[in-house]
Amino acid sequence: MECSDCHIQVADLLAFSRFVRDNPAAFTPAPRRAAAPAGFFIRMWTWHPGLVAAAAALLLVTVPFGALRYIAGVQHDRYDLDLPRLDMLKSADLQSDQFQSGVQAFEQKQYEQALRHFTGYLKHEPDNFDANFFSGLCYLELSKQGMGGVTVNLDRDRARLGIARLEKARAIAGTMQEKTGNTRYQADAVYYLGKAYNLIGDFGQARQLFQQYLAMDEPLLGHRDEVRALLRNLPN
Repeated sequence: MECSDCHIQVADLLAFSRFVRDNPAAFTPAPRRAAAPAGFFIRMWTWHPGLVAAAAALLLVTVPFGALRYIAGVQHDRYDLDLPRLDMLKSADLQSDQFQSGVQAFEQKQYEQALRHFTGYLKHEPDNFDANFFSGLCYLELSKQGMGGVTVNLDRDRARLGIARLEKARAIAGTMQEKTGNTRYQADAVYYLGKAYNLIGDFGQARQLFQQYLAMDEPLLGHRDEVRALLRNLPN
């Protein structure tokens, strides 16, 4: 699970299998012709090694496809952040065009653009929970490098910047909780921090955060079952 080369090969196979599935005509046998001379296949390898390699790859795809689907599922559990909806912002600045532009870009999954807006806003309002929280998620999404719909590599520098923003959001949430008694700010920050540390492979820190999340005195935590499953599957 930590081998980037292996992830790239898996992603290639998954992408190829999707291509086969979506383009069946490309793999339909041609009309039967007269038998080829014995030397044809040797020349075939000499002239078109790519075609032979593609046929071999097709065999590889059909045999272990169940295993590939399993690996893709494991990848999804680790790398998918299950991003929150933005219809319940906790500290929305309705007076700031820059903040609102960040929200709009985030909703459209334009994370690079959203990050620029939130970062510009934070220069003037560094203690806004949502701007820190969602810019942290932007960094994490941008850190994921995929192929064939599967994350195969991670820009750890960007991921660390995302974690730093989420840590700031958690600190702000603690202050907000003291003032309002509302644990939802803290719960969201802790949940996504756990996911972030899981993303970069810091499983010890992820475990602590997931345990903290489950221990919270908040009846409306929406990710309890998921967090329990993640805890069970974390490497020791």
